[in-house]
Amino acid sequence: MAERGAIAFEPKVEFPDNAFEAARMYLALMAYPELGEGQPGERGCRLTEAFWEYYMWNWRRVRGLREVRAALAAPRFNTPRQRRFEGAVERGRRRIMRRFAAFDIVGSQMVSAMFNANDIAYRMKSAGEDPFERSHTGGHATLRTDIWQRAMPSARRIIRNNLPGWSESFDLKESVVPADPIQKERDLVARGFVQSRPVIHMVHGINQILEDHEKDLYALGDADWLLVLLWNCEIWIWEAIEHAERWRILSGWTRMPMIAPDLMVELVSPKMCAKLPTATPESDLP
Repeated sequence: MAERGAIAFEPKVEFPDNAFEAARMYLALMAYPELGEGQPGERGCRLTEAFWEYYMWNWRRVRGLREVRAALAAPRFNTPRQRRFEGAVERGRRRIMRRFAAFDIVGSQMVSAMFNANDIAYRMKSAGEDPFERSHTGGHATLRTDIWQRAMPSARRIIRNNLPGWSESFDLKESVVPADPIQKERDLVARGFVQSRPVIHMVHGINQILEDHEKDLYALGDADWLLVLLWNCEIWIWEAIEHAERWRILSGWTRMPMIAPDLMVELVSPKMCAKLPTATPESDLP
């Protein structure tokens, strides 16, 4: 039986070697991970075009049309009107923010699981049971998989604990009667969390580069964060892809029932240089 809310998505996406094109593609994929959305005429492809139009429109607004035409060596070039792209950009923005909300659920699950697992392990040790397991190579001891899974709250439980807050974070149009909290929980899991899962690792990529390049990316103050990323694509895009792909692979180690490498898009960068971890934890343990 298919998981409620699960979507078909492209299992592997290869990025172009142009940073601006790759950055627009990265953001559009976060917004529209559904299979086929990156094809010409579809929403993901249209969003990459809208990002270009938004970028050019702001360039003219800040520096003037003369500079834009000179830079493009196109004396007759005219920037698009705002109404041409603003709807697509705002819809894309809301969908990207939904991915960040889904990532926050994973973080909440992990934090809760660590506290719960420690409590379970303490009680087991007090009763004379061993809560740890060791690899066949005799490596590091880790908490038994069954304990970790018992300690891990479901995405639905996390949402249930703060239904108003998660409803606001996911910003979904109502598809159920608002007064029905049980159905709303299911809806947020299916349409919010599960549909975000194929690109949830890409949120980690963005979070990491924001931390690594805070000085550069926050220097523009109150500027729209989408524009900041587009203006500074060379700074972050290749690192973001690498961080995201590493997180996708490492997700196979977490033993979280709703997260696994094959449930997310594999990202292929022409600039990938670091050695990524393998899918088998034991081979990378120190």
